Amino acid sequence: MSLLEIRNEILNEFFEVDGNIATITFNFESVEEIIEENYGKGKKIKSDFFTKIDETLDLLPRKMKLRILIHFNNSDFDVNYFMDLVKKNLNFNNLERIIFEQRKIKRTFLMLGFGVSFFILYFLSLNYNFPQILTEIFNIAAWVFIWEAVTIFFIEFKDERRHHRNLKKRLLEFKII
Repeated sequence: MSLLEIRNEILNEFFEVDGNIATITFNFESVEEIIEENYGKGKKIKSDFFTKIDETLDLLPRKMKLRILIHFNNSDFDVNYFMDLVKKNLNFNNLERIIFEQRKIKRTFLMLGFGVSFFILYFLSLNYNFPQILTEIFNIAAWVFIWEAVTIFFIEFKDERRHHRNLKKRLLEFKII
């Protein structure tokens, strides 16, 4: 049995798969199960819910889209209110991601600044006969800071942006049943 066949067999156990569309149904007793009541002034959907969606998308093949169906056994709630809450939470999560990216950019440039500073100290130590151990410390510190800045800027940012675009592109439908 090939890896592709094994993966498809496992996917069929957990999802309803129809071509390139996987459907997952979340069953809840009531809407309160997934809402945090005390989150500032408003209500927020628990992060576990969005984490499950992210993990599901990571599990599916890249070309497969995801349909999410939510079923509440207790139907004493306003569907439009819940869908509005989902939209607000997605916007909140997007704002959170943007703020996090801005902090990463600041941290990247701070590390790059330290790296350049250590390189300047390294070259000064070569010209002014500093002890060899100090020269090596400046050299290593410069490379470590620059390496970390490059890693954050070129690798981590792309992964997060790819993940966000992946969610937008692959989430086919989100509805209450």
